[in-house]
Amino acid sequence: MQVQPTLPAMRTALGVDEASPRKVPAGVLVIDLLPWGPAGLGGVRRGDLVHALNDQPVDGLERIVALADATTPGQTVDLMVTRQGEVHRLGLALTSWPPGWRGVAEAVAEDPRLGLAVSNLDDALRHRLTVRWGARGVMVSELVPGRPAARAGLAKGMIIQRVAGHLIVDAASLWRRLDSHQGDGWAPLLVQDGGGFHLLALPLSRQAPAGPRPLFQALGLRLGELPGLGLLVVDVTSGTALAPSVPRGAIIVGIDGVPPTVAALQQADRPLTLTLKVDGEAREVRLDPAAAPLPPSAERRDLPGVGLVVANRSDAVITSLGLRWGVAGVAVQGVAAQGPASGRLLPGDTVVAVNQHPVVTVAALADRLDAARAAGGAEVLLLVENVYGYRHVVLPLGRGDGPPLAPLLQLE
Repeated sequence: MQVQPTLPAMRTALGVDEASPRKVPAGVLVIDLLPWGPAGLGGVRRGDLVHALNDQPVDGLERIVALADATTPGQTVDLMVTRQGEVHRLGLALTSWPPGWRGVAEAVAEDPRLGLAVSNLDDALRHRLTVRWGARGVMVSELVPGRPAARAGLAKGMIIQRVAGHLIVDAASLWRRLDSHQGDGWAPLLVQDGGGFHLLALPLSRQAPAGPRPLFQALGLRLGELPGLGLLVVDVTSGTALAPSVPRGAIIVGIDGVPPTVAALQQADRPLTLTLKVDGEAREVRLDPAAAPLPPSAERRDLPGVGLVVANRSDAVITSLGLRWGVAGVAVQGVAAQGPASGRLLPGDTVVAVNQHPVVTVAALADRLDAARAAGGAEVLLLVENVYGYRHVVLPLGRGDGPPLAPLLQLE
């Protein structure tokens, strides 16, 4: 998990400050999670306030780092978190660092045949180029126009994460997977950039197709077809039960024991058993369509009290603002230049939670702001996502009424 220290205004917004009867140690706020990591599997959520590890109080970043450094893989630790006013004790089963996460030396390698040069994604490169936390793979550093890599749609700064479902951790693993790939003359690449995740076809022969592949949505999954292999999971809606069990990059090779099709998922009206391959290993997952997230309706609302224009994340809004697919929240379309949100939020941000309560519609966001005002709150703590990742924002609460906004910063 990625965490940040708390500020007094954040603790006040959550009602755990010095004046609150629910006072807890200062703690750290969870910004982001890896769904397949110990914290994600252990029930931690983005926005949780972590205030104890193995019954030892956490009063800041240095303390939680010291406590974490004293643990070992295979150990189970107790994590105490405050969420929506309640304290939860969570058990985390610790593991070793996964491949490609640590210890990758800085290096650049190129393949003249493909017209492609890539760089290992080491800590220095992550920091210098503001790579989103949690990303693994190799970064495209150079391209030769007209060569296969450029024709595939790769661009400088993209991160190649997987080849035909296999994780790429360094340049050597990329070349090895491409050399060993058996397909119809092209290799499927799962890549990440500021706009999210994409499926690209890298031609390995003159007759092979090249470029982005069509994507389909079904049951909170974004899928691409891989002829002869199955369905590649390109992305998963965040905050759902699917995220830990159906990871990005997995290949669906069977649905109820038969070859998979997009139609079988899109038309599903009963629980299904998916057979997945993740890095070559098979696993089965039970998927209930009733638990899948529903697409939001098109709705837009002015919130004069905080100086925002917000909208549900419909397909049209995602396209017009260039938002990342799969984030559950409310899109910011406009920010009043002199309003409370000015300098704190921007068009293209997505509000994911208010005071640790998830919000997925403009109505839910407005209700949370009204509830905070009714409780006498002067500020709320927002969890916000954009192309750079997640962050927490303290938003002052203005009046709940007023004239409709005519924001200066607005994208349509």
